[in-house]
Amino acid sequence: MKLDGGYIEVIRPQTTTGWARGFIYRHDNNAESTFAGIGVYGSGETPKYLYMGHERYAYRNGKGIYILPDGSTGMGITSPESKLDIYARGDGVSLLKLNTERPWEFMQVGTGAATSLALRASAGLKYFKIQSPGGVDNASFRVSDTPADNRIFLLTQGGRLGIGTVSPDAELTVKGKIHSQEVKVDLAGAVAPDYVFKKDYYLRSLEEVQNHIKEKGHLPGIPSAKEMEKEGINLKEMNLKLLEKVEELTLYTLQQEEKFKYKNEQISNLENRIRTLEQSITNKKQ
Repeated sequence: MKLDGGYIEVIRPQTTTGWARGFIYRHDNNAESTFAGIGVYGSGETPKYLYMGHERYAYRNGKGIYILPDGSTGMGITSPESKLDIYARGDGVSLLKLNTERPWEFMQVGTGAATSLALRASAGLKYFKIQSPGGVDNASFRVSDTPADNRIFLLTQGGRLGIGTVSPDAELTVKGKIHSQEVKVDLAGAVAPDYVFKKDYYLRSLEEVQNHIKEKGHLPGIPSAKEMEKEGINLKEMNLKLLEKVEELTLYTLQQEEKFKYKNEQISNLENRIRTLEQSITNKKQ
């Protein structure tokens, strides 16, 4: 058959039930040997979609491509719910695979300044959203309960991660609790308080410490409760301060130990003198 400037016309059947009209390829005259087909499927006077697929019932078996009148396209599904709806049927084949010979590739979503791409397993579950809300340095990743702006975590283009907050002010900002098996903190220029054990270190007397506590209500070198409530606590700085206090406490303990040792020696000497005097008195009485 040869067509030159013409076309093949297929007319909708006069029926009130479902129908499919188009072209099919078969291996022989047996309908079950149908390999592929392309055509239009409809019901009554209404065409529903254009189809292209495999096997005898390609127009309805979900093993092809289905295009609705509004342009919505389903791959593996006859009733797409979006402009492109891909449905995998659990046959072990990947849903989507993108390859390129370039070292990198990009995908554009939308034409406006603010765009986003959301992924979800099914209705009612969590959304994973990649969003570029516009502006400079303001791209983010989000995990949300809904497609709306209910962000659970946000990663900005500047590399700041916010969990429970939409405005991270550090590389990691968490509004909530953190549960970890181990945390390692580099000193990064901070000085460990072994300087407490150096001879030139000024160790306050216990009387000075007592006077400071009476006047200020907190240990020397340690922020007050009001300061902590207002400014928060720098864990590295506070741990070093606490270690400093532990080392100072060690020195106080050693000092007290020296005093106790000296007093014990004095007591022992006095006891020896008393015993000597008692023995001398006893000898005189005899």
